[in-house]
Amino acid sequence: MSEAAAADADTIMQACLNLADPKSFFLYAGAGSGKTHSLVEAIRELKSRERERLTFEGRRIAVITYTNAACDEILRRLEFDPLVEVSTIHAFAWCLIQGFDNEIREWLRIKLPQDIEKIEGELARSRGDNKTSRENRRKLQSKIRRLENLDEITKFIYSPTGDNRERQALNHDEVIKLTAAFVSERPLLDVLVDRYPVVLIDESQDTHAPVMEAFLKVQQLAKTRFCLGLLGDTMQQIYGHGVTRLDKAIPGDWLKPEKIVM
Repeated sequence: MSEAAAADADTIMQACLNLADPKSFFLYAGAGSGKTHSLVEAIRELKSRERERLTFEGRRIAVITYTNAACDEILRRLEFDPLVEVSTIHAFAWCLIQGFDNEIREWLRIKLPQDIEKIEGELARSRGDNKTSRENRRKLQSKIRRLENLDEITKFIYSPTGDNRERQALNHDEVIKLTAAFVSERPLLDVLVDRYPVVLIDESQDTHAPVMEAFLKVQQLAKTRFCLGLLGDTMQQIYGHGVTRLDKAIPGDWLKPEKIVM
């Protein structure tokens, strides 16, 4: 990759982060291309221009990464600036939906019967008493009890480890599905855009497909006041839950700079 090409990609990326005229982008960045450096420098440049405005309005820059180690590295490079919120997709998703207890309850009121029906079908097809059937029976009883006690839950919590099996505890999968269902609809859409005018997603090719598709929808609905920046390498999809051929899902009016090691 030539220095000129790298500089052009960085310049485009930084120009997109404009609160007055936001432009969404997909930065194609291969391994060893300096993607994290570009991300950090773009955020630093935005902070230098807009710190006063963001602080006055109580808004922050959101960065979503795939691992806690990546979060820690970006936070360290940004000197733990409170103006930038760096988190994994699960932590960010819970931050968005936390407190929407009535909406979560009604979503579960629809989802739990679907789960129960699916498990009952699996048990009907199972042969004999084995480890899988015993686990399915346990899950079935748990979901039935949760559905029966749903109206007693006044406040939901998030259990990142899954160790908390109380009725009000949401697991990883539920938080992702809830966010995907809620974020592109009001009022959560406005909560997201008003709180985070810029959302940057690193390793975007591995971000859970339902959430990524919802973020893309948010951007199309609020493109004049919201910047969505995706960084990643579509050739390096490690996990199977990302959007297949993410580059093909990017809207035509997005900018698509590239950082490729030659």
